Amino acid sequence: MTDYNNGQVHGWNGGECPVHTKSEITVWLRSGSRHDLPAHHCAVWDNNGCASDIIAFQVTKPYVEPKTIWVNFSGDIPAAYQTEDGARYCAAVLDSTRIAVKFIEVKE
Repeated sequence: MTDYNNGQVHGWNGGECPVHTKSEITVWLRSGSRHDLPAHHCAVWDNNGCASDIIAFQVTKPYVEPKTIWVNFSGDIPAAYQTEDGARYCAAVLDSTRIAVKFIEVKE
């Protein structure tokens, strides 16, 4: 699988959008024009011989999925877990109170 998030300019011959739709990209069209935009603004990534065909693109800001953790409380002491299932299991085993807290860390 090709890593398109490497800052390189990649030639494109058509197909499905190769990057996360929330990634910021630069596209070069067959017409010679260049555009900076989010990937979801490119409705068609096919290559049909039209002036609007994407012939190359570059990811300028890759979208990174937010990190999620779950938190249980035993008294006043919080414990964080990587998975929701882990938090549920430990809450039951440790007889702690599970408070539905979902923390999402987003890096810009």
